[in-house]
Amino acid sequence: MNILIVKKRKLDKCDSNYVIKIEENRKIKLKAFITFASLFLSGTCIFGVVIAALHHLGF
Repeated sequence: MNILIVKKRKLDKCDSNYVIKIEENRKIKLKAFITFASLFLSGTCIFGVVIAALHHLGF
């Protein structure tokens, strides 16, 4: 909850750099997830590890 409040305060200041950083971070996480998932799906798919990765990346 505290993190959300801090983000809201920063966004209230109209910090466009902060918004851009969030978007870049999402793209990096998505790329990492796609790479990670494709590696596991092409090899032996370990279901528990995939779920752990999803939770770790915030999906």
